[in-house]
Amino acid sequence: MTDTLDRLQGALSTLGMKTPVRVATTADITLSGLQAIDGVTVVEDDRVLVKDQDDDTENGVYFASSGAWSRTKDFDSASDFVEGTTVIAGEGALNAGRIYRVSSEPVTTIGEDDITFAALDFSSDENGAAISNTTLNLDAVDGEVVDVSGAGTINAITLSEAVTKLVRFTGSATLTHSASLVLPGAQSIVCAAGDWAIFRGYASSVVRCAFFQRGSTSQPLIAGEATIASAATVDLGSVREQCVTISGTTAVTSFGSSAATGTVKFCRLSGAAPITASANIITPEGGASIQGASGDCFIAKHEGSGVWRVLNYTRAALQAHLDTGATSTSATSESDLMTFSLPASRLASSGAAIRVRGWGSATTVSTGVTRRMRMYFGATVVADSGARDVATNWSLEAVIARTTSASAQQASGTAMASTGGAAVVTVLQSSPAETSTGAITVKVTGLCTAATGVITQTGLLVEQLSV
Repeated sequence: MTDTLDRLQGALSTLGMKTPVRVATTADITLSGLQAIDGVTVVEDDRVLVKDQDDDTENGVYFASSGAWSRTKDFDSASDFVEGTTVIAGEGALNAGRIYRVSSEPVTTIGEDDITFAALDFSSDENGAAISNTTLNLDAVDGEVVDVSGAGTINAITLSEAVTKLVRFTGSATLTHSASLVLPGAQSIVCAAGDWAIFRGYASSVVRCAFFQRGSTSQPLIAGEATIASAATVDLGSVREQCVTISGTTAVTSFGSSAATGTVKFCRLSGAAPITASANIITPEGGASIQGASGDCFIAKHEGSGVWRVLNYTRAALQAHLDTGATSTSATSESDLMTFSLPASRLASSGAAIRVRGWGSATTVSTGVTRRMRMYFGATVVADSGARDVATNWSLEAVIARTTSASAQQASGTAMASTGGAAVVTVLQSSPAETSTGAITVKVTGLCTAATGVITQTGLLVEQLSV
């Protein structure tokens, strides 16, 4: 090769800066035919920097041609590929103005030795800047450090494969997780001023957030509480927040399938939304449906494919009600002792049950005075001591369970009373028909056959046996 020929078709082979190319490739190409490269359709004899071939031995500077391409004269021998030799791209959507240098080790034989190019790093002390938008184009920003301002929602990021950018957020932009914008934990992130992130470009326009750090240590990565209206499907994976309030009263039959497997959500009801047990919602207590009430809380875990397991369900009220304010009566007509109003829908599904226990004592001034203690579930007697000559202590207990509908229950009650000798036990079975969608009165009554008798109730316990 002569210097004269080099002058005609390029720079001197001994120079470190070569004649600019029109475009530089962004991917592996076929080295023949006129084609679009980096958004520019090349024409005959255009100089093209080929730097992304799967076979590194093919890289170099070529003349474009309608037939087979040939290497340019200033890049066709081993001495042309001295490490550090540079060439600038004049056009292109991505590479316009970029300078590339030979980054491979010395070449001995063209076509056999690997040839690689790398972009020159002109990082400065000043950061690049961008405004949050639906698509954040980091490729268009000079510098490796980028300040992103604004409060827009970022659904996609443009960043070339193998390019890394360090981003500092100066506003409250929202990053939306997707298949093309992969975020930590597969969860969307609401950024705050001072947050930092590292983004890396991959093939097929996929950008991954390799690192995210809050500027404030007091703010977790995924914070806050979201609200979703109750519906047949309440998609818990549709919100980034781990704490979710479910409003409304519509029955919920699914928590959706968009959440990553293993996602755990802490949920609170602000309305009386029923949670319907199914193959997709596995509830505690034998898998019974749950009639929710405002203030109820539960923890749900996504086990994959839309199957959620309710790990824990806590009632806002009536896990257990205890009354120990002693009440007495000496009336010869049946009189109320202790009373409790069971909240609506506490027997929400078949198998839901409560246990009620009342206890106390009785005194006798004259012999022959008998007492009778009864326990009521609504209008139905569920435990009855009968008329007894109670000398000291008594106890009533009943379990009431819903059967086939909201107005059908079965009850089993036991009464025990000390008669001065052995205790007398009375068992009663009944079938209440109270409408459990409304409040139900639970109470214990007492009756004396003579005014000289006194019945005292010292405790009433109402327990929820299921959710």
